[in-house]
Amino acid sequence: MTAASGITCHNGRNVRIAFRWAGGDPDHSLFYAGELVGMKPDVILVNNALVVPLLQKETHIIPIVFVAIADPVVAGIVTSLAQPGGNITGFTIGERREKA
Repeated sequence: MTAASGITCHNGRNVRIAFRWAGGDPDHSLFYAGELVGMKPDVILVNNALVVPLLQKETHIIPIVFVAIADPVVAGIVTSLAQPGGNITGFTIGERREKA
């Protein structure tokens, strides 16, 4: 795996990937959010709109990148796709037109 900066990444040496699956259980989701933030990662990648607010409550410093969220503005995750603000950004699974 090669990062965009040209640094070679090696799983287990200079990259650690920690998976968590709560299976839709809110208590597990809350526990895992705290656990992941406690690991002090450089970034957190999440693909569940229900988990992003939990992570957002746990940290305002660690970047949170969401993927496959249908409409993060409607979900209340970000205020705008053009300028999501804070420590949250990501990719949607659809197209949303921003008002100029």
